[in-house]
Amino acid sequence: LLDEAMEPDFQVVVQDEVISAHKFVLVARSRYFASCILTSGMVEAQAGRLLIPDASAMTADAFRAFLRFLYAGDELLNTLAPHTAMYLVDASSFYGLTNHRLKDFCERCVKNSFNEAHVLQLFDASSRLSAETVRKMALDFIIANFHTVCRQPALESLDKPLLIEIIKGLAEKLPPSNAPASAGGGARIFEQPRNAS
Repeated sequence: LLDEAMEPDFQVVVQDEVISAHKFVLVARSRYFASCILTSGMVEAQAGRLLIPDASAMTADAFRAFLRFLYAGDELLNTLAPHTAMYLVDASSFYGLTNHRLKDFCERCVKNSFNEAHVLQLFDASSRLSAETVRKMALDFIIANFHTVCRQPALESLDKPLLIEIIKGLAEKLPPSNAPASAGGGARIFEQPRNAS
């Protein structure tokens, strides 16, 4: 139905691309679209078109994959690429799907794709896209594997706030210090021992 574009009656515009769909599928599978399409006062209902802002964490390819999930269900999950899954992790809650299968699968797909060479780029990209779930998974991976991630050239190009977040995460993993803090700021370490005379 989706591939053959049989009499679509609704359009979604993502990154200046017009993607055609069917209202009955959108309404049946998504509370978000049900609200947009069935509420007669909504601009989307009147125009038969929804514009997804460029500032959102959604690409045209990711939205097409999301539509495939709405139309075909779990069939999509076997062919979903990690770079597309990253954009769909939060889609099930945002679009009001009735279950969390898409979210769970996308999280697993993204997490299984992490490796020391690419996790820093995913951390940076998910931060810029406000994809919080992916961002948190990437940060946890970086901290757990920092002994190898720290050798990656991409570390040097991360923005300062991201580097600070990594450092704070590493600091939380350190065991607490047993030495009590002294009022002299640790100056006693350098004092000469006194002779007992």
